[in-house]
Formats: sequence, C-alpha cells, structure tokens
Amino acid sequence: MGDEVTGGDVAGAETPRRGRPRAAVAGAAIAALVAGGVGLATWVDRSGRPAPGTAPTDRAMGLTTPDAGPTPSDTATTSSPTPSPTAPPTVSASPSAPPPKTPTTVPVPWAAGSTVHLQSGTIGVGAGRQVRRFAPLASGGAVVATDPGSAGNLRWRIHDSRGRVVDDLGRPQQVEVSRDGRLLALQKGVDAPVTALDQRGRRLGTKDLGGAVVAVADGWVWTTSQTGTRGWQVSTGRVRTLTSRLTAVSADGRRGGATSFGKDGRSRCWRVVDLTRSSAPVLLERCGADNPEGFTPQEFSGNGRLVIGTDDADGGFYFRVVVARVADGRVLTGRSVQGERVDGWTWALAADARSILFSRNVAEPRFPASRNDLARCTLDLACTQVQEDVRLAGEVTQPRYVVGQPLLPAR
Repeated sequence: MGDEVTGGDVAGAETPRRGRPRAAVAGAAIAALVAGGVGLATWVDRSGRPAPGTAPTDRAMGLTTPDAGPTPSDTATTSSPTPSPTAPPTVSASPSAPPPKTPTTVPVPWAAGSTVHLQSGTIGVGAGRQVRRFAPLASGGAVVATDPGSAGNLRWRIHDSRGRVVDDLGRPQQVEVSRDGRLLALQKGVDAPVTALDQRGRRLGTKDLGGAVVAVADGWVWTTSQTGTRGWQVSTGRVRTLTSRLTAVSADGRRGGATSFGKDGRSRCWRVVDLTRSSAPVLLERCGADNPEGFTPQEFSGNGRLVIGTDDADGGFYFRVVVARVADGRVLTGRSVQGERVDGWTWALAADARSILFSRNVAEPRFPASRNDLARCTLDLACTQVQEDVRLAGEVTQPRYVVGQPLLPAR
C-alpha cells in the first residue's frame, strides 16, 4: 500500500482535452474522457484522434540528453515543402508494400508498412500488418500497434530486436512508454485500472487511478481525468494527486505540461508546472493572445528546454505541430510562424532537440490529406525529404509514415 499525496495548482473550472497528435506523438483518450476531445503510447497519431474504427490513444517525453538549445541547426538542408509535380506513387490499403530504403542520417525512429526503423536496426512485424503506432524499447525491440481491421482498438505486441513477438498485449485502448524504453503502462479503457509492465512484458502491478494514462516517466505512471491528475510510483505503490490536468511529463519527472479549455472546447491556456514540489506550482503560463496556437503540450525535449505538441485545429485527418520554448513560452514552430507547413500526422524532436522528424501532409490543397512524405526539418521548418512523397488511397487517409520518439538514456 503506497501513501497518498495531494497537491497541485488550481487549473480553473475549464475542462481539458488531450491534444491531438504526439508525435509524437502522437493518441487521445483524454478527449473522450474529459470534455469530449494523443500519448504515445498510444502513439498513432498523436493528435488525440483515433484512426477510423479504433479507440483514441497518446503519450509523453522527457529530459536527460543535453542539447544545445532551441536554435535550428546542423542537420537539415533547406528545401521547399511543396510536393514535386511528378505524380507520386499510390499507397493502397495493403500494408505489404516493400519498405523504403533506410536513410542513415535520421536520428529518430520511424515506420512504414510493416517495418519499424530504429537506431539499432530494422524490425519487421509480419507481412500484412500496417504499423500505426510504436515506441522503441531499451531491449532493442519495440512495442508496436498494428491495424485493427474490424476488431476496434489497435493490436499491440512487444517485439524483440529480431522482430519476434515477446508478448501479445491484445487490444488495450491506451499504451504509454517511458522515454528510456524500460516501463510501459496499458489500460483497457478510460477509467479502467492501469497495468505496469517492464520492457519484456513482465507485469509489475496494477492500480486503479481513474482517468486515462497520459505519461510514463521516471518510474511513475500518470493519468488525467476531469478532476485532475494522479501519479503512481510503480516501485513503491505511492500515489500522488494534482489538481492540474497534465498532458505531458518530462522524462526525468521534474516538469509537467498542462492545458485548460473553455466551453467552446478550444485551448485557452497552456502551462508548465514543477513536479519536484508537492504543490506543483506553475512555472510558466500562456493564455489568450499569448497562446495563438491553442497549444497542447505532449512531449518535452531531452533536456526539458522545449516542449512539442499540437494546436487546437482539427482537420479531421491531419494535425499541426507546435514547438515552444519552456523558458519564455515563445513558439518556435507553429502555424502562426510557418503557416500550413506545420500540417502532418506524427513528429518527434531528435534527442539533441535541434531537428524534427516529421510525417508531413504535402497534399495541395491540404484537404483531403492525400499525400504524405517523411522529412527532417529544422525548428523553423527548413526541411529535407528523407522518404518519398506517396499518394494515400481511400476516403479516410492514414499516413504511410509513422514517427516514434528516440530513446533517451536511462537515469
């Protein structure tokens, strides 16, 4: 039995919604859970919006790797995000298309078809399966969600570094993974008990916390509901309760990101709170005119200086990336800065926080979202395409390319 600790800033009377992608992430069970309204773990299109026929999902990022700060840098060569006039290949609903060549310069994991590309190598998850979400694990393998078919929720499996299935997790609604790839949390539905697992699928315990899982960080599992956030320290059983409604937690567990929403369902404020103190005081808050993106934090950069997430737009089939600086709340990447170049499905900061790997919507016009490429971009969205522009088939499009979060070192 763990002790119960209560604290946290007052988030106000507004009801939050979990942000739409993110990266990642990005899931979205919070939406359903809180006021109608993405975690990696539930990491399919971190937009908080489920793929057709699936339940929503989402996840969170963290702090550990030093980075040189938010200035765009060293990797991407500028190129236009405008798609080539040459007709791109069409991607059918079949997931068995051969995987594209793996670029050697991409420091963020990604997937296409039935193949996951990790820093340590590639993993095939089985012919006929389409990767929709995934997270790398410290073991060298990955936890992967594949198309649900007619069954509803995505099917999650833990694969080893050779692609072999270590554990079949079934069809939980929420899955979240720590940034060091050592701790997982799964949940069968909003408000259902949460089960913690290690990287090989060994069950570590179950706790009824209420709400939906939004983050796993530094040995803690965090869930958010209409009334606030609860954290569970898996190793000790300790439970912590906050009045803030978190949507992200840094990998070292020191900072939390939160949002509050008005009656119209649009984000009015985002904030960063200090989780090292029992009262979780607000360190930064941006509201109204100072929050033009309607930002929802979903991941922190490796050193905690940046936070990445999505804005309040809901295009139905694609979403918009936002990157902000924690020190002063300045938006570095977002529609107010780069316009429609921020449109896409999943994204993640590299471990050094100098570049973004971005599964982009490159259709012209953007809706319907019928074309997708994979690009490595600076924070001001000067991008280099690393996987070809493909045409997406079907009335409701799912992206060909899925981006995951890079592993951070264990603390």
